[in-house]
Amino acid sequence: DQLWAELRDKVAQVESVLPAGAGQPQVDSDRNYAFTWIAALRWKDPSHTDPLRLSRYSEELANRLRNVSGTDLVKLWGEAEEEIQVKVDTVKAAAVNLDVPRVAALIGGSDAKVSAGELSGSTRRQSIELIGGFDQVERVRQVPLLSLQEGGSLQLQDIADVYRGEPDSPSELAFFDGDRGVAIAARMLPDFRGDKWTADVRTVAAELSAALPEEIVLEELFVQERYTDIRLRELLG
Repeated sequence: DQLWAELRDKVAQVESVLPAGAGQPQVDSDRNYAFTWIAALRWKDPSHTDPLRLSRYSEELANRLRNVSGTDLVKLWGEAEEEIQVKVDTVKAAAVNLDVPRVAALIGGSDAKVSAGELSGSTRRQSIELIGGFDQVERVRQVPLLSLQEGGSLQLQDIADVYRGEPDSPSELAFFDGDRGVAIAARMLPDFRGDKWTADVRTVAAELSAALPEEIVLEELFVQERYTDIRLRELLG
């Protein structure tokens, strides 16, 4: 307990030197144990990355690892958050007497409140609260904004691009040798054999790695079994 208290004090001291708008530093002491196997997914070419795509593959690997017999816990770090984003063509919007705040209000009032997103124009960005089942991009594209005199309606897709994107300020990032990626860590249950469980995990990882697109690489960062073997040989030697 004293060690964790000292660590929290150290982390709290960092808050005063963080840039404006940074979140409050936190210490997670609920899972203060070592993971058995850690790997990273990253792009081979860090200048051309797709964080959302990388995160989907990371989640797929995590789900497969959870199904390995003997797995206690799987945790990801650095996953990209997804949100529906709307980029308004301000010229088209102005032609029908609309601007970004008015479009945001029309979207927000089109259904019942549920999820968040972001709307932007050429000179400003605005957070919006989408409602109801706005989990599908196509539904958002078809949101009616205005009724047309000749019949029908002006839809959001007529004056804006709607797509899934990552927030401008991600809540969590992970870097490996300076390049962004996603860490996947798995812990084995204590009553399982480490060599057997590790072999099964590596098999699952190899299967996913073989199915990855050429531009994404899966790297093994840490295997506890390797250090256990070394220590055992030292004791027996």
